Amino acid sequence: MTMYEEEEIDVIISNPVLHRANDREYAKQMRELTKNKDNGFIYIDTLLDTGLTDDFWICDMCNDQIIVLDDEGEPISVYLWLQSRALCMDCIDKYDNKGYLNEGKMFCPCCIGKEIV
Repeated sequence: MTMYEEEEIDVIISNPVLHRANDREYAKQMRELTKNKDNGFIYIDTLLDTGLTDDFWICDMCNDQIIVLDDEGEPISVYLWLQSRALCMDCIDKYDNKGYLNEGKMFCPCCIGKEIV
């Protein structure tokens, strides 16, 4: 199951720092909900357990760092292929030229705001 209705939609994260902070808050809530349940599951989340900063994004295809803030500290959008794989600009161009990126695109509703696209 994906986070949006259509599986063939790519997502644009307009404010990656705010998006990551929102993800971290959701992870905290999920951990709190599951911590006292005796169901054999332990909730592990990279955002909570590694000290990953909100402005540190890595391309899931080539492992290059994705710059998410400009020189003035304003957010720069991040493209999520298939709603889960962050892509750097080089990989966006590469996969777009191969026809892999989806025509359907939407902005993530949790962080819509001022951005550089």
